[in-house]
Amino acid sequence: TTDPQGVYFGGSEMQLRPRELLAFAELYRNGGRHEGRQIVPEEWIRDSWTQRTTSRFNGHGYGLGWWIRERRGYDVYFAWGYGGQYAFIVPELELTVVMTSDAVSPREGGHNRALHDLLTDILIPAAERGDGSPVSASDVSEERRERDHHDRGPDREHPEVVRLPALQIAEPATPTQELHVQHG
Repeated sequence: TTDPQGVYFGGSEMQLRPRELLAFAELYRNGGRHEGRQIVPEEWIRDSWTQRTTSRFNGHGYGLGWWIRERRGYDVYFAWGYGGQYAFIVPELELTVVMTSDAVSPREGGHNRALHDLLTDILIPAAERGDGSPVSASDVSEERRERDHHDRGPDREHPEVVRLPALQIAEPATPTQELHVQHG
């Protein structure tokens, strides 16, 4: 989207394909370098990932165009687009993850939280191991187990809670869903 003078907004309606978003996120994870060439000054990357404020709506930190939070002891920087489009970067693990969602589907039921949980409970543990072994129940964070127990309540009937089983990760429900993970 552009303003009346033809200048791109850049902060919304970028309409990137997942692989394009992955390339953008990798540019940031690599300190602004692409194929050995400095495209974005490394200082800008550091400044972008310096927390400037905290959202009163979700408690996440916010830098210059990037959200910031801690997951499993790691700093996670993420771009958050409309309808659940995400680029997550975990520099310490050399991990970049792009998640896309159907932008016109309803967001009730904790969809965004489920995507963060997927990163926290499945993808970060896999990157920590680095050997491609499957995720076990012991990898799921204690915080997640406690939250799930609380969310389910004694009657275990809270349909608003979204859970993503490992099977959906390995075999997407529809051909249009993709999981893009860049590690290392």
